[in-house]
Amino acid sequence: MGLREKESTQAPHVERAVWSADAEQGLSLTLQQDLQWMRQEVEKGIAQLWRINQGALWVVTRGELDELVLCCVQGKGLHDFMPFLINQARKQGFKTMRCHTDRKGLLRALQRYGVRQREVVLELTL
Repeated sequence: MGLREKESTQAPHVERAVWSADAEQGLSLTLQQDLQWMRQEVEKGIAQLWRINQGALWVVTRGELDELVLCCVQGKGLHDFMPFLINQARKQGFKTMRCHTDRKGLLRALQRYGVRQREVVLELTL
């Protein structure tokens, strides 16, 4: 059984961030070889970078029509942040949220918010 994150009763401190060395360090484990690509997406304004609780949690999102895409998540404080994110997504008119992951722990963590698996992606390395 994995470690469980404790929920706090405080609202998260959420700020829109610009790409920085702190952001790279905060997202490097999750993004790995996609780090430079995601940096370009954020710098072009296609994706949005969020710094939560002074960098304890980093999140990148982007809007696609009426769907909010959770591009990457790394750090601690997800359970404090998710209610905020869901509320903001609804206020901005998004109908759904989606995230691609191979991290089973993230899937389990997001299921408490009603997230369900809708597809399986298969890959063949050539």
